[in-house]
Amino acid sequence: MKNRFKQWVVAAVAALALCGCGNFLEQYSQNMAYLENVEDLDELLIGQCYLPRNESVTGTKATATYNWSYICQFAKGYFLPIHLMDDDVAEYVYTPRPELTWARMKMSQIHYWQRDPWRDSEYQELIDNNFTDTYERIAVLNTILNEVEKFRTADIQKDSTCNRIEAEALFLRAQNYFWLANLYGRPYCKATAATDVCVPLKTEEMIEDRFFSRSPMEEVYGQMRQDLMDATELFRGVRSWGVYRANRAAAFALLSRVCLYMERYEEAAAYADSVLMTGDCSLLDFNARTNSAASVMYASSPETIFTQGPNVMQALHAPVDKTYRTCSGYTVSADLLGCYEEDDLRLSEFFVSRPAPASGERCIKWREEEEVIDEVSDYMAIRLPEVYLNKAEALALLGRDGEAREALEELRSRRIESETYESVNYSGADLVYFIRDERRRELCFEGHRWFDLRRYAVNTEYPQTKTIEHVSLVYQEDGAPEGIRQGKYVLNPYDQEPSAYLLPVPRTEIEFNEGMLTNEERNERGMVSMND
Repeated sequence: MKNRFKQWVVAAVAALALCGCGNFLEQYSQNMAYLENVEDLDELLIGQCYLPRNESVTGTKATATYNWSYICQFAKGYFLPIHLMDDDVAEYVYTPRPELTWARMKMSQIHYWQRDPWRDSEYQELIDNNFTDTYERIAVLNTILNEVEKFRTADIQKDSTCNRIEAEALFLRAQNYFWLANLYGRPYCKATAATDVCVPLKTEEMIEDRFFSRSPMEEVYGQMRQDLMDATELFRGVRSWGVYRANRAAAFALLSRVCLYMERYEEAAAYADSVLMTGDCSLLDFNARTNSAASVMYASSPETIFTQGPNVMQALHAPVDKTYRTCSGYTVSADLLGCYEEDDLRLSEFFVSRPAPASGERCIKWREEEEVIDEVSDYMAIRLPEVYLNKAEALALLGRDGEAREALEELRSRRIESETYESVNYSGADLVYFIRDERRRELCFEGHRWFDLRRYAVNTEYPQTKTIEHVSLVYQEDGAPEGIRQGKYVLNPYDQEPSAYLLPVPRTEIEFNEGMLTNEERNERGMVSMND
């Protein structure tokens, strides 16, 4: 990435200027001399570092034919593959015209874990914007973190603004590295983190005249943890600007998640408690909900801690257009639906059945009929239920089963029908596995499951792997909406083919770094018989 960060900062600032943010940065110099005040930094933060939430492709739009250039524009750094690789998703067929199911046509190679996932169904090369776009944001965040110190004065109000901007930038840098590490690197393995390589780590604004390679896993995760710890201190006493801006509770919650991944269980539980002690959020009781057609995830929900970016499930699990027999091409897997008991209220609150003659369930936690101003992301949101699950899992792995069950009960008692609810009495390994299943039930299609499957596979105490099958469907000429099961693609457990559990860094970045940045070799994957 020689001089790549310079290019990214220049491009980002130029884009912001062209977008009409006042007279902000009419000219650009490498030393950022035209950042004249802290308000300029705030505009740069808002304009280039937060993912916009108003570009969602709704279900209605998703039934139309879109070319890949539009999808890339819509999906600029939005990590669409996260909802396509795990065991919660399945293919769905409703039309004889594959071009009308753009998601399946364009992203089937990702869904099938192919050697080169960035190809469409006709093997035309696609563009993976996620890697480059994320590093663009990190480059701008590094600039903001370097420049903010210049605007600190004896003015308490101005210093408070500087603290907030620095805290937000640290949080966002950690969140961006979290996604990069878990998509393009191996899962964090405590025993080998010092020697395992992750993704390139760049935290300085200074342009370095060198190529970049993958940094050690321990270093990348250590930077995330330090950034979030610093953010929680800087946020102290700073007024929250709402869930669409980073805040102290969000920093504690993400810190709890990062520590859980690192198997720092005491810290994970303690930071989860820090979220709960803020008193800013509370759990919804599904037993008390009266409108089953309303969203269960929304920005003003008492469960929402932070959100940025759009809601992509409206496109990936789009409704059926009966007139044109179109649909997005993906649906909820039977494997996921089978995880719920009959008295679990999440079955009716999370999933919507397609009307006949179509079939299957769509997972739409935020529904497009709601006000757009209340939209919440389905992969970049941080919600209170995760905090309880982080705490429960960490405590269970520390052997503090009673406390783990208490944290779990806080959530489950609000998700299961009160008339039939029974307390959890598991302990030891059984409790850990139950909490993992509960995490799947609660956080499905929110960007957690694929990462969880990876980290379970390398867990020190209770390693857990799974074979995943994705069935390939073709349209059935007699009009049956479920299509024909022509075969399946099989992803072996992580210990058998670890390279399949991380995405390859884009070819353009490999070429730019002249081989210093490398990918692990992925296996070719053929379709096998349904009987195998």
